[in-house]
Amino acid sequence: MLDRRYVRENPEEVKRRLAARGAQYPEIVDHILELDEEERSVQVELDDLRRQRREVSKEIGGHLKAGEAELAEEKKEFVKKVNERIEVIEARFTTLQDQRTRLLTQLPNLPDASVPVGGEEAKQLIKEAGEPVRLPFEASDHVELATRLNLIDFSAATRVSGSGFQFYLGLGAQLQRALIEFMLDVHISRHGYTEIRPPFMVKPEVAFGTGELPVFKQEMYHVYVPLEQFTHSTAGEPDFYLVPTAESPVCNYYRGCILPPDTLPLKFVAYSPCWRVEAGHYGHEARGLRRGHQIEKVELVVLCEAERSFDLLEPMCAEAERIL
Repeated sequence: MLDRRYVRENPEEVKRRLAARGAQYPEIVDHILELDEEERSVQVELDDLRRQRREVSKEIGGHLKAGEAELAEEKKEFVKKVNERIEVIEARFTTLQDQRTRLLTQLPNLPDASVPVGGEEAKQLIKEAGEPVRLPFEASDHVELATRLNLIDFSAATRVSGSGFQFYLGLGAQLQRALIEFMLDVHISRHGYTEIRPPFMVKPEVAFGTGELPVFKQEMYHVYVPLEQFTHSTAGEPDFYLVPTAESPVCNYYRGCILPPDTLPLKFVAYSPCWRVEAGHYGHEARGLRRGHQIEKVELVVLCEAERSFDLLEPMCAEAERIL
């Protein structure tokens, strides 16, 4: 989520850069700025009322000690009215905060200046590697190959779990497992990553922290267990999301912690199954493994200072390319 102070201090830049991602975003920014201004104004009034309440409450004690009961009662009446006003202002303040936060969650990250503006027509070729393979026969896609060689069974998975799932069989299962081990080992031994085996379910606030919620809520599997069926919990009813990517738990590994700069960068590699609803994707491009509800991934995550992100992004890309 964008820092509201940055939005407040750089409104034109934020609107200009977000306009490249959608015409609706500048209007949302303007609404956020209006809410932010009112919120800060209400905060000032709230602070002043609380100050008055503290000061007058002290005066009441002084009047009572001095035997000035009538003055003490007048001050108590004043404090009562201040409390009523504070209650109203606090409710308004909470509403403004909620509205402002909700709108901020609708804003995507600011695109870098190097990213071309536009749709398909603006795509740029960054690099090419090797020569395209020219086969002396008509190529089969992965669905045909995997079915013919008995590596993956899509039909059986549909009977068991529905479309979008698969059984890996025999050499297919071994290949899947070997690829995962290969990727993990290369990144650990050659590229200096630390392996993390993360939980496969996360709390809603964790998914919010990595941007999956609320924007992609409809694309995530929500796991909710009534408290009476979850006897080991004492902190309320369990509420989880299946991870759509290992980024969700790994990026939150240091959640709530402050890391000294000399510990950065931190490089993590993580394997996890990933679950995605992938609703509404049909046709040839959605066949087989392309739009599966359950996939398996090996993920790279680097935690670093924002100023070094581009310097470390290029090595990450190169490390992933070496796997390919």
